[in-house]
Amino acid sequence: MQAEEFLNKINDSFQHPLPGIDAHRLLLTGKRALSRDEVNDIDTYKDSAVAVICFPKDKNIHCVLIQRPNYNGSHGGQVSFPGGKKEHTDSSLEYTARRETFEEIGWQLNENHLLGGLTELFIPVSQFTVKPHLYYCEQEQLYIPDKREVDQIFQFPIELLTDDSILKIKNIQTNNGLIIKDVPYFEINQHVVWGATAIILSELRAMIK
Repeated sequence: MQAEEFLNKINDSFQHPLPGIDAHRLLLTGKRALSRDEVNDIDTYKDSAVAVICFPKDKNIHCVLIQRPNYNGSHGGQVSFPGGKKEHTDSSLEYTARRETFEEIGWQLNENHLLGGLTELFIPVSQFTVKPHLYYCEQEQLYIPDKREVDQIFQFPIELLTDDSILKIKNIQTNNGLIIKDVPYFEINQHVVWGATAIILSELRAMIK
C-alpha cells in the first residue's frame, strides 16, 4: 500500500464514525470493558497515550512497533507502541504520545504529523486508559532506543494487516506465570502481538480495509 492510497483511506475513515469497539472486539482477550460506561472504577484509572507511527519505505507504508524488555510485571516482554503515562506537565494526551515516543525511540514527532486520534481502550490489569494517536511521517527517522524501556524496535508493512492468515489464537503465558487461554493475536515478523497493541491494530486494520 502506497502513501496516497493509505492517506486517502485514513482520511476517509476520519470522516465517519471510527470502527472503534467493533474492531476492538475482534482481538479482545476474555471479558473486558469496551467503553468508559463499562468500567466500574474508571476514576482510579491513569491516563496514557501511544503513538501509532506510519511512514513510507520500499514503496509501502510501514508501522513501528517495539518490544518491551522482560521483567516480572503485567506487560514485560510484550510488543507495544511507543507511549506511556501522562505526566502532570503534559499539555494533552497527544503531547504525551509525542514525548514518550521521543524518549523511547528517539523520533521527533510534531502536530503536523498527526492524522487523528483512534478509539481509547482500557487496561484493567494495570488500570490504564490508553489513547492511541495516529501519525504519518514522510520518511523514517533515526532510532535511538531507551534500553530501559525498549528491547527491540521493528517495522512491518501495514498492508500485512489485511492478510487474514496473520490473525491467530493460542494460549499465552505472561511473565508473571499467568496462563491466558484462547488469546487472539497477530503474528507479525515472528512476534506475537496481542492485548492492547493488537486491539489498536485491529482498528487500524479496519480503517485500511
